[in-house]
Amino acid sequence: MNLLKVMVLCIFAVSVVCAEDTKTKDSVKAEDSKDVDGVCVSKEDCASQSQTEKDEEEPESKYTKEKQEETPEKEDVQPKETKEDEKDKDEAASGEEEGGEKKEEGPKKGEEETHLVKIEVLEEGKWCEKLKASNDDAVTVHLRGSKVSDGSEFITTYKEDGSEGLSIPFRMGVGDSIKGLELGVIGMCIGELRRLTVPASLVRNGREEFKGDKIPRGEDLTFEVRLLGAVPNYQKGMPNMFKSMDKNEDGVIQREEIYDAIVGDGETFPRGAPVVDELADEQMTNLDKNKDGVIQWEEFNLPKWDEL
Repeated sequence: MNLLKVMVLCIFAVSVVCAEDTKTKDSVKAEDSKDVDGVCVSKEDCASQSQTEKDEEEPESKYTKEKQEETPEKEDVQPKETKEDEKDKDEAASGEEEGGEKKEEGPKKGEEETHLVKIEVLEEGKWCEKLKASNDDAVTVHLRGSKVSDGSEFITTYKEDGSEGLSIPFRMGVGDSIKGLELGVIGMCIGELRRLTVPASLVRNGREEFKGDKIPRGEDLTFEVRLLGAVPNYQKGMPNMFKSMDKNEDGVIQREEIYDAIVGDGETFPRGAPVVDELADEQMTNLDKNKDGVIQWEEFNLPKWDEL
Protein backbone atom coordinates (compact mmCIF):
# COMPACT_ATOMS: atom_id res chain seq x y z
CA MET A 1 0.00 0.00 0.00
CA ASN A 2 2.72 2.39 0.87
CA LEU A 3 4.55 1.41 -2.26
CA LEU A 4 1.57 2.32 -4.41
CA LYS A 5 1.32 5.79 -2.85
CA VAL A 6 4.98 6.38 -3.52
CA MET A 7 4.56 5.50 -7.23
CA VAL A 8 1.56 7.81 -7.64
CA LEU A 9 3.48 10.67 -6.05
CA CYS A 10 6.43 10.07 -8.39
CA ILE A 11 4.19 10.12 -11.45
CA PHE A 12 2.55 13.35 -10.31
CA ALA A 13 5.92 14.98 -9.72
CA VAL A 14 7.15 13.97 -13.16
CA SER A 15 3.99 15.42 -14.78
CA VAL A 16 4.43 18.72 -12.97
CA VAL A 17 8.06 18.93 -13.95
CA CYS A 18 7.27 18.22 -17.63
CA ALA A 19 4.56 20.84 -17.65
CA GLU A 20 6.88 23.47 -16.21
CA ASP A 21 9.57 22.52 -18.69
CA THR A 22 7.20 22.94 -21.63
CA LYS A 23 6.08 26.35 -20.34
CA THR A 24 9.67 27.42 -19.89
CA LYS A 25 10.61 26.38 -23.44
CA ASP A 26 7.68 28.31 -24.92
CA SER A 27 8.71 31.39 -23.01
CA VAL A 28 12.32 31.11 -24.13
CA LYS A 29 11.22 30.62 -27.75
CA ALA A 30 9.16 33.76 -27.60
CA GLU A 31 12.01 35.74 -26.15
CA ASP A 32 14.49 34.33 -28.65
CA SER A 33 12.38 35.42 -31.62
CA LYS A 34 13.77 38.96 -31.12
CA ASP A 35 17.31 40.08 -30.71
CA VAL A 36 18.48 42.43 -28.01
CA ASP A 37 17.40 45.50 -30.02
CA GLY A 38 13.87 44.24 -30.51
CA VAL A 39 14.40 43.31 -34.17
CA CYS A 40 12.64 40.16 -35.31
CA VAL A 41 14.85 37.22 -36.25
CA SER A 42 12.21 34.63 -37.01
CA LYS A 43 10.63 34.63 -40.50
CA GLU A 44 7.13 33.93 -39.17
CA ASP A 45 7.48 36.52 -36.43
CA CYS A 46 8.80 39.15 -38.87
CA ALA A 47 5.80 38.59 -41.14
CA SER A 48 3.45 38.91 -38.20
CA GLN A 49 5.19 41.99 -36.84
CA SER A 50 5.21 43.64 -40.31
CA GLN A 51 1.48 43.08 -40.69
CA THR A 52 0.84 44.45 -37.23
CA GLU A 53 2.95 47.57 -37.84
CA LYS A 54 1.25 48.14 -41.21
CA ASP A 55 -2.16 47.94 -39.59
CA GLU A 56 -1.04 50.47 -36.99
CA GLU A 57 0.41 52.88 -39.58
CA GLU A 58 -2.45 52.84 -42.07
CA PRO A 59 -4.72 55.25 -40.21
CA GLU A 60 -1.91 57.81 -39.95
CA SER A 61 -0.93 57.44 -43.62
CA LYS A 62 -4.53 57.81 -44.68
CA TYR A 63 -4.87 60.91 -42.58
CA THR A 64 -1.68 62.36 -44.00
CA LYS A 65 -2.84 61.62 -47.54
CA GLU A 66 -6.16 63.33 -46.89
CA LYS A 67 -4.32 66.40 -45.55
CA GLN A 68 -2.13 66.52 -48.64
CA GLU A 69 -5.15 66.33 -50.90
CA GLU A 70 -6.81 69.13 -48.95
CA THR A 71 -3.71 71.36 -49.38
CA PRO A 72 -3.16 72.04 -53.11
CA GLU A 73 0.41 72.40 -54.29
CA LYS A 74 1.57 75.86 -55.22
CA GLU A 75 2.01 76.26 -58.96
CA ASP A 76 4.99 78.14 -60.39
CA VAL A 77 3.58 81.34 -61.79
CA GLN A 78 5.54 82.58 -64.79
CA PRO A 79 5.39 86.32 -65.51
CA LYS A 80 3.32 87.04 -68.57
CA GLU A 81 5.11 88.66 -71.49
CA THR A 82 4.00 92.17 -72.25
CA LYS A 83 3.38 93.48 -75.73
CA GLU A 84 6.63 95.43 -75.50
CA ASP A 85 8.56 92.24 -74.74
CA GLU A 86 6.97 90.50 -77.73
CA LYS A 87 7.82 93.50 -79.92
CA ASP A 88 11.46 93.43 -78.81
CA LYS A 89 11.67 89.74 -79.62
CA ASP A 90 10.16 90.29 -83.07
CA GLU A 91 12.62 93.10 -83.80
CA ALA A 92 15.56 90.97 -82.66
CA ALA A 93 14.37 88.08 -84.80
CA SER A 94 13.88 90.31 -87.85
CA GLY A 95 17.48 91.52 -87.51
CA GLU A 96 18.80 88.00 -87.95
CA GLU A 97 18.86 85.64 -90.91
CA GLU A 98 18.29 81.90 -90.75
CA GLY A 99 20.97 80.24 -88.65
CA GLY A 100 21.12 83.12 -86.14
CA GLU A 101 23.49 85.29 -88.20
CA LYS A 102 22.91 89.02 -88.39
CA LYS A 103 22.28 90.56 -91.77
CA GLU A 104 25.35 92.14 -93.22
CA GLU A 105 25.15 95.75 -94.32
CA GLY A 106 25.68 96.44 -97.98
CA PRO A 107 28.56 98.56 -99.32
CA LYS A 108 28.41 102.32 -98.93
CA LYS A 109 27.58 104.58 -101.84
CA GLY A 110 30.54 104.82 -104.18
CA GLU A 111 32.16 101.65 -102.78
CA GLU A 112 30.04 99.03 -104.58
CA GLU A 113 32.94 97.94 -106.82
CA THR A 114 35.55 97.52 -104.07
CA HIS A 115 35.43 93.73 -104.41
CA LEU A 116 36.82 94.04 -107.95
CA VAL A 117 40.14 95.42 -106.66
CA LYS A 118 42.68 92.85 -105.46
CA ILE A 119 44.29 94.18 -102.27
CA GLU A 120 47.54 92.84 -100.77
CA VAL A 121 48.94 94.34 -97.56
CA LEU A 122 52.73 94.45 -97.86
CA GLU A 123 53.44 96.42 -94.67
CA GLU A 124 51.14 97.09 -91.74
CA GLY A 125 50.38 100.68 -90.80
CA LYS A 126 50.04 102.41 -87.42
CA TRP A 127 47.35 104.19 -85.41
CA CYS A 128 44.74 102.01 -87.11
CA GLU A 129 42.42 102.24 -84.10
CA LYS A 130 42.31 106.05 -84.47
CA LEU A 131 42.52 106.71 -88.21
CA LYS A 132 41.72 104.84 -91.41
CA ALA A 133 41.28 106.43 -94.83
CA SER A 134 37.68 106.72 -95.97
CA ASN A 135 35.96 107.67 -99.21
CA ASP A 136 35.23 111.09 -97.68
CA ASP A 137 38.90 112.01 -97.05
CA ALA A 138 41.63 113.86 -98.84
CA VAL A 139 44.75 111.68 -98.79
CA THR A 140 48.46 111.98 -99.55
CA VAL A 141 50.35 108.99 -100.94
CA HIS A 142 53.59 107.70 -102.39
CA LEU A 143 53.00 105.23 -105.20
CA ARG A 144 54.30 103.30 -108.17
CA GLY A 145 52.05 102.32 -111.04
CA SER A 146 52.74 99.71 -113.71
CA LYS A 147 50.93 97.70 -116.37
CA VAL A 148 49.94 94.14 -115.53
CA SER A 149 50.64 93.06 -119.13
CA ASP A 150 54.36 93.89 -119.32
CA GLY A 151 55.27 95.44 -115.92
CA SER A 152 56.29 98.77 -117.49
CA GLU A 153 56.08 101.67 -115.03
CA PHE A 154 54.00 104.70 -115.99
CA ILE A 155 53.90 106.74 -112.74
CA THR A 156 56.06 107.01 -109.62
CA THR A 157 56.74 109.39 -106.73
CA TYR A 158 60.17 107.85 -106.08
CA LYS A 159 63.49 109.08 -107.40
CA GLU A 160 65.86 106.96 -109.47
CA ASP A 161 67.89 106.07 -106.39
CA GLY A 162 64.72 104.77 -104.70
CA SER A 163 64.33 107.64 -102.26
CA GLU A 164 60.99 109.37 -101.85
CA GLY A 165 60.22 112.26 -104.18
CA LEU A 166 57.14 114.49 -104.25
CA SER A 167 54.05 112.81 -102.84
CA ILE A 168 50.66 113.02 -104.55
CA PRO A 169 47.59 114.44 -102.78
CA PHE A 170 44.08 113.77 -104.05
CA ARG A 171 40.52 113.89 -102.81
CA MET A 172 38.69 110.61 -102.42
CA GLY A 173 35.32 109.92 -103.98
CA VAL A 174 35.24 112.93 -106.30
CA GLY A 175 37.16 111.64 -109.33
CA ASP A 176 40.57 113.18 -108.60
CA SER A 177 42.34 109.84 -109.06
CA ILE A 178 41.21 106.76 -110.94
CA LYS A 179 38.32 104.86 -109.38
CA GLY A 180 40.18 101.63 -108.67
CA LEU A 181 42.99 103.42 -106.83
CA GLU A 182 40.52 105.24 -104.58
CA LEU A 183 38.72 102.00 -103.71
CA GLY A 184 42.03 100.32 -102.84
CA VAL A 185 43.05 103.13 -100.48
CA ILE A 186 39.85 102.92 -98.40
CA GLY A 187 40.64 101.45 -94.98
CA MET A 188 44.39 102.07 -95.11
CA CYS A 189 46.26 103.12 -91.96
CA ILE A 190 49.04 105.71 -91.83
CA GLY A 191 52.28 104.22 -93.18
CA GLU A 192 50.56 101.12 -94.56
CA LEU A 193 51.84 99.77 -97.88
CA ARG A 194 49.47 97.97 -100.24
CA ARG A 195 49.68 96.40 -103.67
CA LEU A 196 46.50 97.02 -105.66
CA THR A 197 45.56 95.20 -108.85
CA VAL A 198 42.96 97.32 -110.64
CA PRO A 199 40.89 95.92 -113.52
CA ALA A 200 40.54 97.95 -116.71
CA SER A 201 36.87 98.67 -115.89
CA LEU A 202 37.98 100.74 -112.88
CA VAL A 203 40.68 102.71 -114.74
CA ARG A 204 38.43 105.71 -115.14
CA ASN A 205 38.21 109.35 -113.96
CA GLY A 206 41.38 111.16 -112.90
CA ARG A 207 42.64 114.72 -112.79
CA GLU A 208 46.02 116.38 -112.40
CA GLU A 209 48.55 113.52 -112.07
CA PHE A 210 45.94 110.97 -113.15
CA LYS A 211 44.30 112.74 -116.07
CA GLY A 212 44.27 111.88 -119.74
CA ASP A 213 47.04 109.81 -121.20
CA LYS A 214 49.12 109.91 -118.01
CA ILE A 215 47.32 106.73 -116.99
CA PRO A 216 47.01 103.83 -119.50
CA ARG A 217 43.32 103.33 -120.21
CA GLY A 218 41.71 100.03 -121.08
CA GLU A 219 44.36 97.94 -119.26
CA ASP A 220 44.71 96.18 -115.93
CA LEU A 221 47.08 98.13 -113.68
CA THR A 222 49.08 97.52 -110.51
CA PHE A 223 49.79 100.16 -107.86
CA GLU A 224 52.05 100.00 -104.83
CA VAL A 225 50.64 102.66 -102.51
CA ARG A 226 51.86 103.95 -99.15
CA LEU A 227 49.47 106.19 -97.22
CA LEU A 228 51.15 109.24 -95.71
CA GLY A 229 48.13 111.15 -94.43
CA ALA A 230 44.34 111.46 -94.50
CA VAL A 231 42.09 114.38 -93.53
CA PRO A 232 38.37 115.03 -94.06
CA ASN A 233 37.48 116.38 -97.50
CA TYR A 234 35.23 119.30 -96.62
CA GLN A 235 34.55 120.17 -100.28
CA LYS A 236 32.93 116.82 -101.01
CA GLY A 237 29.20 117.13 -101.40
CA MET A 238 29.30 120.87 -102.25
CA PRO A 239 27.71 121.85 -105.57
CA ASN A 240 29.96 121.74 -108.62
CA MET A 241 30.04 125.43 -109.50
CA PHE A 242 32.06 124.86 -112.67
CA LYS A 243 29.28 122.68 -114.11
CA SER A 244 26.54 125.05 -112.99
CA MET A 245 28.29 128.05 -114.60
CA ASP A 246 29.26 126.26 -117.84
CA LYS A 247 25.80 126.61 -119.38
CA ASN A 248 26.80 125.61 -122.92
CA GLU A 249 28.84 122.66 -121.59
CA ASP A 250 31.89 123.39 -123.72
CA GLY A 251 34.32 122.67 -120.87
CA VAL A 252 35.34 126.30 -120.30
CA ILE A 253 33.69 129.33 -118.69
CA GLN A 254 33.20 132.52 -120.71
CA ARG A 255 32.88 136.02 -119.26
CA GLU A 256 29.18 136.05 -120.19
CA GLU A 257 28.64 132.88 -118.12
CA ILE A 258 30.29 134.51 -115.10
CA TYR A 259 28.04 137.56 -115.63
CA ASP A 260 24.89 135.37 -115.71
CA ALA A 261 26.00 133.53 -112.56
CA ILE A 262 26.42 136.82 -110.65
CA VAL A 263 23.00 138.09 -111.71
CA GLY A 264 21.24 134.83 -110.90
CA ASP A 265 17.54 135.49 -110.29
CA GLY A 266 18.18 139.27 -110.31
CA GLU A 267 17.12 139.90 -106.72
CA THR A 268 20.59 140.83 -105.43
CA PHE A 269 22.19 142.26 -108.57
CA PRO A 270 19.85 143.31 -111.39
CA ARG A 271 21.01 142.73 -114.93
CA GLY A 272 22.65 145.88 -116.41
CA ALA A 273 23.84 147.22 -113.07
CA PRO A 274 27.42 148.59 -113.27
CA VAL A 275 28.48 146.55 -110.24
CA VAL A 276 27.77 143.29 -112.13
CA ASP A 277 30.23 144.25 -114.90
CA GLU A 278 32.86 145.12 -112.31
CA LEU A 279 32.49 141.80 -110.51
CA ALA A 280 32.57 139.79 -113.75
CA ASP A 281 35.75 141.56 -114.90
CA GLU A 282 37.36 140.97 -111.49
CA GLN A 283 36.62 137.24 -111.63
CA MET A 284 38.03 136.92 -115.15
CA THR A 285 41.21 138.71 -114.08
CA ASN A 286 41.68 136.46 -111.03
CA LEU A 287 40.78 133.11 -112.61
CA ASP A 288 42.05 133.37 -116.19
CA LYS A 289 45.69 132.57 -115.38
CA ASN A 290 46.90 132.09 -118.95
CA LYS A 291 44.94 135.13 -120.22
CA ASP A 292 43.30 133.30 -123.11
CA GLY A 293 39.91 134.91 -122.46
CA VAL A 294 38.27 131.81 -120.91
CA ILE A 295 38.55 129.97 -117.61
CA GLN A 296 39.78 126.37 -117.86
CA TRP A 297 38.89 123.60 -115.39
CA GLU A 298 42.40 123.73 -113.90
CA GLU A 299 42.16 127.50 -113.39
CA PHE A 300 38.80 127.40 -111.64
CA ASN A 301 39.36 127.50 -107.85
CA LEU A 302 35.77 127.49 -106.61
CA PRO A 303 34.06 124.23 -105.51
CA LYS A 304 33.97 121.83 -108.46
CA TRP A 305 34.53 118.39 -106.90
CA ASP A 306 31.43 116.26 -107.09
CA GLU A 307 31.09 112.50 -107.47
CA LEU A 308 31.80 111.28 -110.96
